[in-house]
Amino acid sequence: METAARISIVAWAVAIPLLAALAMLNVAQESYRYASYPLYLLIARAIAQGSAAVGVVSAFWHTWMPAGIVLIVSSVAALGLYATYRRRLEKDNRAG
Repeated sequence: METAARISIVAWAVAIPLLAALAMLNVAQESYRYASYPLYLLIARAIAQGSAAVGVVSAFWHTWMPAGIVLIVSSVAALGLYATYRRRLEKDNRAG
């Protein structure tokens, strides 16, 4: 089996249980007026999202390397778009 395929499988094996647990925690948090978000949940979220991203990219890479490269480039562009607009929303809502 190719390395990219193995990386994809391991990354998804890490991401799926963490993403499921975080989804269940979001449902539990909806029952309360206030819910803190401790550091360990932030770390779990970063690992889950990072693993999912690695899993998708490596699956694309395994299928066809140019598709993996396009996915990486478009993901970076999407993150830039998100960050730019998020800053704009914060600026617009601070003034009001």
